[in-house]
Amino acid sequence: MDSSPSCQPCPQALEQPPWARADTLVLFTLLAACLPLYFLGLGGPALDNRGEPREGLIVQEMALRHEWLLPIPNGTMMLEKPPLFPWLGALCSVASGGEVTEGTIRFPSAVMATLGVLLTFLLGRRLAGRGPGAGGAFLLCLSITWVNLARRARIDMTLATLMAAALYCFLRAHQSRARRGAWGLLASVPLALATLAKGPMGVIFPVGALFGCSALRALLDRSGGDASASGERLTLRAAVQREVGVLREMRPFGCVGLFLLFVCGWYVPAWLRGGSEFLYVNLYIENIGMPLGLVSRGGHEHTLWWYPQYLLLGFLPWSLFLPMALFTAVGRARRAPTVENLFALAWAGVFFAGLSAAAGKRADYLVILMPAVALTTGAWLSEALSAPALHRKSLALPVLAYSFLSAVAAVGLAWIAHGRDPALPSPRMWGVHTNFYGLWLPALLAAICASCVLVLLLLRKDRSRTAAGLFAGMSAGVTLVGVLVLNPEARETVSLKPFVLHVAALAGPEGGGSEIVMANDFSYAIPFYLRRQVPNLPVHQVAAFLTAKPGRYCFVTEPTYRQRKEELGDQVKVLARSEKDMGDDRFVLLGDASAPTDETEESEESR
Repeated sequence: MDSSPSCQPCPQALEQPPWARADTLVLFTLLAACLPLYFLGLGGPALDNRGEPREGLIVQEMALRHEWLLPIPNGTMMLEKPPLFPWLGALCSVASGGEVTEGTIRFPSAVMATLGVLLTFLLGRRLAGRGPGAGGAFLLCLSITWVNLARRARIDMTLATLMAAALYCFLRAHQSRARRGAWGLLASVPLALATLAKGPMGVIFPVGALFGCSALRALLDRSGGDASASGERLTLRAAVQREVGVLREMRPFGCVGLFLLFVCGWYVPAWLRGGSEFLYVNLYIENIGMPLGLVSRGGHEHTLWWYPQYLLLGFLPWSLFLPMALFTAVGRARRAPTVENLFALAWAGVFFAGLSAAAGKRADYLVILMPAVALTTGAWLSEALSAPALHRKSLALPVLAYSFLSAVAAVGLAWIAHGRDPALPSPRMWGVHTNFYGLWLPALLAAICASCVLVLLLLRKDRSRTAAGLFAGMSAGVTLVGVLVLNPEARETVSLKPFVLHVAALAGPEGGGSEIVMANDFSYAIPFYLRRQVPNLPVHQVAAFLTAKPGRYCFVTEPTYRQRKEELGDQVKVLARSEKDMGDDRFVLLGDASAPTDETEESEESR
């Protein structure tokens, strides 16, 4: 048997099966880290006032009223988004007894986040080996953006994991010529599911990353194909022909056919039911008009350079290592432009460029490139820890910067909490109680500073692995505090849930027979927590509606009420108010002058 190196195209690490003992240990360790971060207290915090209640209302329609094709939350047919994520939430709700709760709606995100972390390890293992793969997966597991979206009822986490699954299939197809066609066909499944989660971007971005990797390899490769033994440089034409041949072996026509079979299973029936309006809203507005800036809808339009700041914040503290990691990865790819060296760079580059070019931007969208960023950073950290003397300064400078920023934040938040400067933000900013900012958060940041100092001392003594373990443990602790303490308190403070449940008590169980409407301003949280439809009424009709007969109520935002107070007249009064720290999202409940008012509202009106 020929055992020469030329007959073994894959590194030795790739020949070991993924269920080997060491890999299984890493997978179980990652799973043990994900469970408390993503699942502990998942159903505790109330839904936010933006995207979560909308998803919750759609899940209610599916689970309770069995509207699975095009749900009609609050009486309006939902045409904007494909239904994969609500399907998952509805299935979880049905499996748990049929009750739609915060936990059942968020459970699919937590599961997808866990699968995404495990998948990132498998990707990293095939790209650079077990150590860099495990490092990248742990960085992703602890990153702020990933943890945040793992605990929220939004489609972004589902989309990110499905895209990562498609890219894993593409990577396996590149690395395994004998099974290239099978892996290419298999990629069509997560591509179709990603499209059913978000729309055409679910297939455009991963396929773009695949072509980007092939294009970079064709442009940079100097020793591919038959020239690998001699080290001769391939001509551009030969390199392009090689890449086209690889893509052809992935059975693109079969992949497209299987993809269309899955996707058309929903799009065609939805089109038949929704008609031309479905095509206009779902395909044109959501996937052409808004990304290209032709239609302004949703208030997410930002500049081309809007994302870098949120990438740095959402990947803290690991983003402090990212510049050096990218510099090293680019240099390695230029010296040896293999698929393994180019794949994560093409993934991150194509996704980041696509998101930045789109007119509509949200910080949460960055989650789809977080696995690639984590793998790049994890590979560099693994290399740096193997040569501590060489990379000691590269490791120490980001840790020093993190310590300095934590110290500044601790002093600043303590100063704000004690009201030293009235021009600074309120002590209850972000909805968190003053005591947290005045005592606990500064103490937490001070502990971070102390840990960073200890890490620097360990680096000085060339104990890099111990320092890395301490830094990772500190990051995990900070993430747990944020997940279990800071985030629930902030979410409860700015949520409409307490207010809506209080209104439900005033109006009777689940609103009773009372008529409740919203004027001009709409919040999905109101019908979700009332468990009933709440029609939208023009504000100029509110006074006539409320005074026509007893038992009628109207929700309106505080700014709208103040603008229309004189128009509403003395026959309408405020019966209840939501929390004060909700800004423009603060709602008031209006009723006729004879309706009973909360004692707290009476005292507030008197003041």
